[in-house]
Amino acid sequence: MKTALNIRLHSIRLACETFPNCETWCWCAGLFGTYTLCALLLGWLTGFCRLELMKASAWVIVSTPIVLFVMPCLAEEFFFRAVLLPHPGEAIAPRATFFWAAVSLMAFVGSHPINGLVSRRSVFLDPVFLVLATLLGIVCTITYLKSGSIWMPVLLHWFTVVVWIMFLGGWQKVTP
Repeated sequence: MKTALNIRLHSIRLACETFPNCETWCWCAGLFGTYTLCALLLGWLTGFCRLELMKASAWVIVSTPIVLFVMPCLAEEFFFRAVLLPHPGEAIAPRATFFWAAVSLMAFVGSHPINGLVSRRSVFLDPVFLVLATLLGIVCTITYLKSGSIWMPVLLHWFTVVVWIMFLGGWQKVTP
């Protein structure tokens, strides 16, 4: 008989070992494209996003995508998707999956204001940022549940954060 811990560890292992097929990549790319259009529209209409290149040393510019891959992208997606959500390969009732998806999303979004209070970065308390984070969390949850792979939401999260930080004024919002 499997214990709850063994089931979670198996689910996490499956999430890390699963790689989406071409059809799933295309489906998730379409969903991400829809998110991107909505996020850019909301960002530009509210003034939250603007075309602004990251202003930093060459070393910081080169290392930023690598650092962002690890934190927040890999760390957050690992916890909020692979740890909290059942793997699609598990025999879980749809209601239970929906429940855990809602819990995961609330925890993901709620972690950002906590981060803002701890780091004293007001951008993480900004309502527009929180709406964008909610939309990204929904997309990452759906892509995880569709693909069964942690790598799909990690890459989508990473691409979003890198573009925002490096090209859409995010660097100026997160640096003191």
